[in-house]
Amino acid sequence: GDDALLKYIISLFLENNITPIGANEVVRNLTLKPGFYVGSQDNINLNDVKRADQILEKTSCLDIGQSVVVQAGQVLGIETVQGTERMLGYVRDTSALLGRVAGGILVKREKINQDLRVDMPTIGPETILQVHEANLDAVIISPDTVIVIEQDECFRLCKKLSLSFIVKKREK
Repeated sequence: GDDALLKYIISLFLENNITPIGANEVVRNLTLKPGFYVGSQDNINLNDVKRADQILEKTSCLDIGQSVVVQAGQVLGIETVQGTERMLGYVRDTSALLGRVAGGILVKREKINQDLRVDMPTIGPETILQVHEANLDAVIISPDTVIVIEQDECFRLCKKLSLSFIVKKREK
């Protein structure tokens, strides 16, 4: 996976006395603190969040991906090398084929022990649109470790599309 390559690149920098720093250390306010930014937790199945966090914890050590889609305990998609966009497209396309009703969540988090100086999970307005197209209810991200590009636009789209946007620590 990309973790091994990125760790090698960091080691090259460190060998040359260059200390990498994360984008969030250079540009403030790229990440968010815990809270309900749009919508509420009322329509969110907390068991789905726990399930998503279990999946991400297990796949994290395998360097698989940073996102998962869960609905009613069922895993609808796991991000792998194809990325979040393709995973959400898969969820959208297979949901139409299976006649899935609306609902479910996208959970995006950093991998356990991920070096955030060179690789931070990121979402933006396109992700919000893809979540809506996949007929999901909410986006849930980790505090302080996921970059949210064009935050105001993300929140505006969530309001317009009736999506919840929640920043929450991992569920145990």
